[in-house]
Amino acid sequence: MKALFLAVSAAFAAIPGVTVLISGLGTPPGSGYKLLFGGVIEAFGALAIIILLVNSGKLRRFSQRKVTKAAILLGALCFALVVVYVLLFRHTVVEQARGTAYYPLWLNGDVSRMVERAGSRESAIARYGIGGVKEAIDKMGSLPLTLTSALLLLVYQGIFTSLTLAFGLPGFHLRKSPLDQPAEVNSPGPAPPAGAP
Repeated sequence: MKALFLAVSAAFAAIPGVTVLISGLGTPPGSGYKLLFGGVIEAFGALAIIILLVNSGKLRRFSQRKVTKAAILLGALCFALVVVYVLLFRHTVVEQARGTAYYPLWLNGDVSRMVERAGSRESAIARYGIGGVKEAIDKMGSLPLTLTSALLLLVYQGIFTSLTLAFGLPGFHLRKSPLDQPAEVNSPGPAPPAGAP
């Protein structure tokens, strides 16, 4: 059972990051985001595994009930972060037949007026065209979109890091550390009886 938990934990530490690096799954539009999001997921997944490994001795001293409760809470946190990410993503990355726009979380200036007149972010793309909307978003400056990207990245990596920890905690709690096993010493065996050739 411990091998299963550790294997799943390692998978959640590695596979999602590689998948995002290759496909850009669930990241904002733009080639740079898939590299950023995938790299951060890989780094935090590896960090989570290393932290669990370094603290495996302490983890084994915790009660099974405490470790199980922590794993359940981390699983619940993962689910909550998925819901938050979907809501944020749907609010900021808006697809329409005329194109896809990456809106900041909050709007001001021209783009705010465009969305108000059109009635929604999607309708603004239909009414003013993707070029007009993107131009209005650019006029807001880089800070709103940068902060939006940072928040999306924080939530996105939290999904996979919490899942890595949720599976890793029980695995490292059950795991017997290689450091705990006595070293094997090659002994020459019993001495031959006196007078033996």
